[in-house]
Amino acid sequence: SNPKITKFSSEFIYGGKVLPNPKENYELNLEKVTYKWMNPNEPMVFIHVDGMMIDNSNEDEARVVAWLIKEFKKVGIDSENVVVLTPYRNQVEKIREEMIKRDLRRNEVEIKTVHSYLGAEKDIVIFSLVATYPLSFNFLDRRMVNVATTRAKKKLIVVGNYNKVIENPDKPAFELLDYIMKNGLLVTE
Repeated sequence: SNPKITKFSSEFIYGGKVLPNPKENYELNLEKVTYKWMNPNEPMVFIHVDGMMIDNSNEDEARVVAWLIKEFKKVGIDSENVVVLTPYRNQVEKIREEMIKRDLRRNEVEIKTVHSYLGAEKDIVIFSLVATYPLSFNFLDRRMVNVATTRAKKKLIVVGNYNKVIENPDKPAFELLDYIMKNGLLVTE
């Protein structure tokens, strides 16, 4: 995995004991870069979505995730190299609904809850946080954040409500956002 991505889990979970494989290719190969979040030199991105969690889903995040998948497809990313992870089953369904609205197949990419994903690393992981309430940030625990980050080989895109994450500075989602703000790209528009 990309050293910037590996470094987060290494420090956050493993006390600095995990090192990247120096022989790997860490950069995405894109036909063109149409948005700054696509930049292969930015392996960690947080995209702010001003959405709210309702019934364990976040429609605004689902819309953005489906749009991201469509945009990656336009620049030649193979669907096999993308996985979407989220804490909630309801969000998996909400994202699939949004994909159909964008003329994508429901199963265009693998979309799983973090708990159900036993798959290998993928070039791109899109992590939809969903959470906007303090209790929902409790559910989004260290293990979930670790699984989501360690599955990304070349790019990790976290989609969430920046304002709600920073209101919960003692939670793993905040630690991930803080790391991305220092080592990656924050997209707020």
